[in-house]
Amino acid sequence: AVIGWNAESLGFWLDREAIAEELGASVESEHFLFFYDPSALNARQIAQMIDDHEYRYAELQAFFDEDPVQNAGRRLRSFIYPSRDTQQRLFGSRNTFVARPWSYEMHIRWSKPGSTAVAHELAHLFTTPFGGGPLSLATEDGTFVHLGLVEGIALAADWPPSELTPHEAASAMRALDIAPDLRILFEPSGFWSQPSGKAYTLMGSFVRWLVDTRGIEAFKKVYAYGDWEGTYQQSTDALVAEWEAFVDQYQIDQSRLELARFKYSRNTIFKKVCARSIAELKRRADNAKRRGDYTQALALQQEILGFQQGTPEPGLEIARLLVDLEQWEEAQQLVDELRNRTGRRALKPRTRAVVEQLRADILWQADQQDAAAEGYRRCLGWGLSDAERRTLTLKLFGTTTDDTDTRTFVFDYIFASDTRSQYLWTARNWAAHTPDDPLVRYLLGYQLTAARMPGEAIDYLAGPPGTLSTTELDEQRQILLARALSRTGQFDDARSVWEHLLNAHSS
Repeated sequence: AVIGWNAESLGFWLDREAIAEELGASVESEHFLFFYDPSALNARQIAQMIDDHEYRYAELQAFFDEDPVQNAGRRLRSFIYPSRDTQQRLFGSRNTFVARPWSYEMHIRWSKPGSTAVAHELAHLFTTPFGGGPLSLATEDGTFVHLGLVEGIALAADWPPSELTPHEAASAMRALDIAPDLRILFEPSGFWSQPSGKAYTLMGSFVRWLVDTRGIEAFKKVYAYGDWEGTYQQSTDALVAEWEAFVDQYQIDQSRLELARFKYSRNTIFKKVCARSIAELKRRADNAKRRGDYTQALALQQEILGFQQGTPEPGLEIARLLVDLEQWEEAQQLVDELRNRTGRRALKPRTRAVVEQLRADILWQADQQDAAAEGYRRCLGWGLSDAERRTLTLKLFGTTTDDTDTRTFVFDYIFASDTRSQYLWTARNWAAHTPDDPLVRYLLGYQLTAARMPGEAIDYLAGPPGTLSTTELDEQRQILLARALSRTGQFDDARSVWEHLLNAHSS
């Protein structure tokens, strides 16, 4: 996230009253005044939105030992936009969430509880009481804004759940030799001279380490005016060296190294060619695909390929669209071209896994289950996210089971469903066929949760740890069960599930 002081694009001089009026509704809680679109949120969602904000407030209050509402003398304002289009029309920013510490307000989109956007942007507002300069931000001598500390403390406080924590990601980047020297990020333009993913993550890790080892009160002192020597009796070079030694102690396995390589091997925003043009083309292509206009989406992706000849992503999207158009031979030919790249154009392991999975999908749809299963097995050894590994596990099961009916149900679930209702319908049919199968019970519970039917979902998700033989799927089942229990007011049972998961990970 950014703080947002670019006047035209990010709303420095916005008329907040006009935005509030345009959104159409407001509601107050203990610490917040919300402005939202009443047609986009029902009563239950509004209650969840309030609870989500208040929970994050309590969480950040404990982290910062600050009370910005008391400091401001009024509630914090949270502007909730229902869509990217509305946000762009009213606020001038389509994709960026914005916090403005100097006016105690934030501008976000909210869809469900647990959104890290709330925690990250709210963290910026919690820094206002100890910020420096006219904008209440991190500064160097009260003049230059220190963006690294501004974004670093927000990530350190938010600490979002992911396959890699910021500490682990920093360790992986250093092991892969793709991490910039952290000292560069302390220079006036250093933060934006580096790829945003790297810069945010490295500074977030450094600041969290600094707070954990030296305390939040010392950090507040250095945040306002950058007096490192006076605050810590150490230079930034010495502190960075200590942090480097700390993160280098982490042991990151090869699979997660490849995940980090894929995630953080990106260009700085100043090196991206035609970024706005490409983003607009991608938006139009995505919209066309959602409408089912695969031919138009294909034409737009081919136009994107003209801008990005050296990268595999446009080719992958084109291959997926060829599959949607049932042009199997053309899709497999393009996938094979991507697989066979050599030298500097060779695919990184993480991207190769995506390509191999798409190739296996094509083979399965061509009724070549054994070859597809072999491809899925290869993918499991590479750096994939937990969600991708869960999908692969299901595909591998579908291509190796001896039960032809089950294979058909898995196939239909994966390839013949493209709307939420179709997924739910397929899962219900499958569960009717094999009602005691733990896998289909998990999938039906997953779809019922997504369809906002937590009460019914509980019956299918319930079960002791180890109900599913695959760790990734069983952990996800327990997470969904805990969420469904919480949404139906069964908080003690939900807490028990969460505690078991936490204990399992800490042991």
